[in-house]
Amino acid sequence: MPADFDPTQTKSLGFRLVNLLCKQLRANLQTPSAGGTARYELHLPPDKSDSLS
Repeated sequence: MPADFDPTQTKSLGFRLVNLLCKQLRANLQTPSAGGTARYELHLPPDKSDSLS
């Protein structure tokens, strides 16, 4: 992937679907450097219903 690649600005159907999923889940898509390998991480917010009271 090019260093300036922005998955939120691409027009590919796959990334558009991933970005829509992230919005629905209130998740964060990260693209950490993986030594030249394309790698993407989807970080979900904690589920408040699972918290111990």
